[in-house]
Amino acid sequence: MNFYASIFPTILLMLINWAYGGGIVETHEQDYCFATDPIREQLRRFFSKTAYQFVKGNEDISSECLPERFWLLSRHGTRLTPSKDTKRLSEELPRIQRDILEHYSTGGPENGLCREDVALLASWKWDSNVTEDKSEFLSSQGWEDLRGIARYFQKQFPGLLKKNYSKEEFFFRHTDKQRTRASFQAFAEGLFGSYENVQAAPIPERDTLLQPYDYSEDWLKQKAEIYQEGSEYMKFRNTSYFLNACENVSRKAGYNSTLNPETVEMIFKACIYEQAWKITDPSPWCSLFSPDDVKVLEYLHDLEEFYLAGSTSELNDRMAKELLENFLEYFVSRKEPRVAAFFAHSTTLELFLTIMRIGQDDVALTAENFMEMEDRKFRTSQIAPFAGNLGVVSVSCGKSKRNRLLFILNERQLDLNW
Repeated sequence: MNFYASIFPTILLMLINWAYGGGIVETHEQDYCFATDPIREQLRRFFSKTAYQFVKGNEDISSECLPERFWLLSRHGTRLTPSKDTKRLSEELPRIQRDILEHYSTGGPENGLCREDVALLASWKWDSNVTEDKSEFLSSQGWEDLRGIARYFQKQFPGLLKKNYSKEEFFFRHTDKQRTRASFQAFAEGLFGSYENVQAAPIPERDTLLQPYDYSEDWLKQKAEIYQEGSEYMKFRNTSYFLNACENVSRKAGYNSTLNPETVEMIFKACIYEQAWKITDPSPWCSLFSPDDVKVLEYLHDLEEFYLAGSTSELNDRMAKELLENFLEYFVSRKEPRVAAFFAHSTTLELFLTIMRIGQDDVALTAENFMEMEDRKFRTSQIAPFAGNLGVVSVSCGKSKRNRLLFILNERQLDLNW
């Protein structure tokens, strides 16, 4: 980056502040200001890229029964962008930043960004620690998420999740990706204070337990069909809801014409990833999306995930069959270890929730029923965010020692009668 490019945002911010403060440029009333919103409810609607801290329940699990066994399926924590996205975001966002600041140096559009949001954008720089060679690595926030989840369950069930590691009492398994291995390590550190001597099971060459979809030609074909013309996902991209959202973002950015959908979605990626990486720092890119626009983009990606891993086909149930058998056998056998934890991916978690009929609706999500599905159960931001997890505890109750299972999804107990 040359010297002019590096100081350009600062110069424009000075001009904008001068224009706002001196009354030289007529400014318009803004209908929403992201930087000063103390709640930012839309951060809870970033589909499967939602930060865990925004949606976790942190409920105390009360039971007079005796906990006996614990089984966990966890998605990896917040990760960095894939290398292709890292390259595009780091190269194209500075150009869009300069465009927007230029537009606002002369006042900006009606009902555009507030001055605080413009200032936030002017101070933005791409995180130099996010590089192409760290494609989809676990982020520092992702590490903290998994440490926190371990401590949450340890607090709820201290007799089961003890602070001292024993390979006879604990079983861990992850996939072959850095982000799931690091998630396992962070979880172990949260339990035991260190992961150094904690062992995970060997990863098979064909991991049909945690990534069965990678080995199914039928499922991969089903996935490809989601992005073909005529699918519910593609049809929703042509609705007035989605097209109006793209127009709203373009107008708010100060462009006279509508940005193409791919560019709008790229900006949205910057928003959701940056917000997940640094949960206490508002990402300026999020200021371009109104709460209603976020609802539209959330639904678009929920459609994508629904036809990928929801209750849309018998094939999706088949994908989770081996994991379901593992789950059932674990609780029926009553053998050591007493704790089993698996670290995998959003698709793994969603497929398992589907076969368990958790987070499922009576009607399918389609391109036409966006408004009707506002209160849907299949909302990936709630059931499968970054670090999303399903913990299941076997407890024995009363003199009869009757066994039952407690289901805890993202630190909220579910009302399931098992």
